[in-house]
Amino acid sequence: MWKAFRFSGSDAKRLIFLGLVARLVLVLFAFFQDAYFKVKYTDIDYEVYTDAALHVLRGRSPFDRETYRYTPLIAHLLVPNHVLFKAFGKVLFSNADVMIAIVHLKLLRGEAQSSRSPGREGRSVVEGGAGNPSQNSVVLWALGLWLFNPYTATISSRGSSDSISSLCIVFMLLLLERRKHAAAGFWYGLAVHIRIFPIIYVLPLLVHLGRPSRSIFTVQNGFRDLVSLNESKAAFALSSAFTFAALCLAFYLAEGQRYLDEAILYHFGRYDLAHNFSPWFFIFRVVTNDGARKVLGLAAFLPQVLCLAYYGLIKASSLPYSLFMVTLSFVALNKVVTAQYFAWYLVLLPLVFPSILSPKSAVAVRKALKLAVFLWVLSQLNWLFWAYLYEFEKMESALFPLFLSSVVFVASNVKLMLELDKSYESKTHTHPSLKTRAGGPKGPELVN
Repeated sequence: MWKAFRFSGSDAKRLIFLGLVARLVLVLFAFFQDAYFKVKYTDIDYEVYTDAALHVLRGRSPFDRETYRYTPLIAHLLVPNHVLFKAFGKVLFSNADVMIAIVHLKLLRGEAQSSRSPGREGRSVVEGGAGNPSQNSVVLWALGLWLFNPYTATISSRGSSDSISSLCIVFMLLLLERRKHAAAGFWYGLAVHIRIFPIIYVLPLLVHLGRPSRSIFTVQNGFRDLVSLNESKAAFALSSAFTFAALCLAFYLAEGQRYLDEAILYHFGRYDLAHNFSPWFFIFRVVTNDGARKVLGLAAFLPQVLCLAYYGLIKASSLPYSLFMVTLSFVALNKVVTAQYFAWYLVLLPLVFPSILSPKSAVAVRKALKLAVFLWVLSQLNWLFWAYLYEFEKMESALFPLFLSSVVFVASNVKLMLELDKSYESKTHTHPSLKTRAGGPKGPELVN
């Protein structure tokens, strides 16, 4: 494990170690808060996982636990909750967070590139070359955005399994950078099996694999790359499809139609009447006709599809940035939005950080982006205030302000996406190492 730090220096090693310690402290703190506070620290999903794991341990189906709508793989992973100690899953998810940070480090310091090209120095994502003090500072800041982000640290330590699918995604990116496309396809297929949402990455991945020899940090876009066929694209597609299909078939044979209904089909037609960050919860409460709800549910996909087409195909950007923006827009505009969904795009933030917030960006753009981030956080605090009054203080009058808070939350996300795009454009278009790619229009090269 520690071999991963040979390019990072002691600062990155200490940072990652402290990130693990912070999560373990939060896991221990959960016992205290759960015992003495009205608002529990442990995620309700963790209780669902744990109950499902007990069913597995007793030779029954994890779907015997009502509201268990995940792959049975998670329930099997958490059987030690009953054999060893109840917080085993939280420790597992927290360690997955730390492994994610190690992969971030490999990608940010260019280790992945050096490993695929014997006798050649790896290239860094950030400007200045390995060992440059400015570069090291950017890398440490990028790692800190994941390791000490209050969202990611609490999501895993509260017992959300999203760090497992996130780990699969960064493994996929690492292997794509190393040009090991079949192995990358395995991790992508596993990620889609665990959490259906990474299926939205198909478009930008196919564009990237249109020219598989390029780095994931090289700018990409274009219909030609999307439809072009090559051996690497076929290897990735077949590997990911086989992995996903094999796991689904195995659990279908074990669980029957129940597995398809609960773990897969449920998520495509889902709408939630319980309050969440999405304003759709209130709309579905007001609209009681089932037919109208289905039409509205389908209509809700339209802005997500448009964002997917723009960020995944049309906009010229690196693969991590494309995946980041595709995920951010998908989550922000989804029919159901909870805090753990934020981890889906935050896992990609360290890989795009050097391109969206750096001293090379225009001052006005940086200020506008920081303001957008502040408004994004403020919109959540506002939502949490009304949600607390409605859920815990039983104030029915807080329901409509809660809906308005959800609208404000969506607006803050749209503002954030716009400012991220401006910052990305400013960074890449004013970068002193701007190059012209052979055979194409001017565009930024994010590797030196």
